[in-house]
Amino acid sequence: MKKQATVYLTVIVVAMIVGACFLTTLVIGLVDDVNPLPLDSPYLYLGLASVVIVCLLIAVLMCRHIVRRIVEPVERLTEDPEDTSVELYRELEPVAQTMRAQHEEIVKNDRMRSEFTANVSHELKTPLTAISGYAELIASGMGSPEDQKHFADEIHRNSNRLLMLIDDIIRLSELDTAQIQVDMENVNLLEIAQSCVENLKASAADHKVTLHCDGKPAHMKADRTMMEELIFNLCDNAIRYNNEGGQVFVNVSTNRGVVLLSVKDTGIGIPKEHQDRIFERFYRVDKSRSKRSGGTGLGLAIVKHVAALHDGEITVESEAGQGTEITIAFK
Repeated sequence: MKKQATVYLTVIVVAMIVGACFLTTLVIGLVDDVNPLPLDSPYLYLGLASVVIVCLLIAVLMCRHIVRRIVEPVERLTEDPEDTSVELYRELEPVAQTMRAQHEEIVKNDRMRSEFTANVSHELKTPLTAISGYAELIASGMGSPEDQKHFADEIHRNSNRLLMLIDDIIRLSELDTAQIQVDMENVNLLEIAQSCVENLKASAADHKVTLHCDGKPAHMKADRTMMEELIFNLCDNAIRYNNEGGQVFVNVSTNRGVVLLSVKDTGIGIPKEHQDRIFERFYRVDKSRSKRSGGTGLGLAIVKHVAALHDGEITVESEAGQGTEITIAFK
């Protein structure tokens, strides 16, 4: 860059000197009383043309030099947006900030895609391996009739887990697409919450957890099916990560035109350092407990997508061992 700038400046200076010489000669020739330069002299027009050409050349070279000085930092930022040593004009700072933000988003998305691919492979492989192993034991005739019943139960359980995983992955893929259709209609969120709680009572009883639902009717524009998914996943998560004898409280209310949905549990809680990542796909705070609970690790990711499609703002309040409360404000 410095070498190019030196070349440009050298050419500009030489051109200016030549132009100045031509212009000086013309002026002297025009004002000379003894031997004035005739106005119809071809040398006059040749000199003027030379001066114009030299001026255009200077202008072109200066423009190229200035543009190059502006573009060069941008090119360096394109190659390495994290390079903080690049000196920018003040007017280019917003552009640089946008480029750096986009680069961070690209890196983050690439990391999440890589993690998602690895996690999907692992999550699908685990039940498939179990199904294959138990099926092989049954086929070889190993074990007593009681053992074979246990093998069949394990095959059934892992098959259901596999189907749940596939269903959630397909649903997330649908929610990711920009063309997803959201069928907005007037819904009563309290009514949907009460229906979801009723459907989950059997699961809550299996986990020895008590479900509660209260609040006031809250009407809003929403996709009913998506709202059912959102509340179901929040409640299901609260049940799975609760303690034996624990409770889950679902509350629906309104505040100045904002519909509030709150799901609070008395479960294991979430440490502060994990709270920003619980809505990532397959992210688990307690991996060993997650396996035992039977969840897919995709429920809260679905919640995040559905909330975003309905302009919902999610807040999480939790402490390890003190339970968790997730609130979504629909504006």
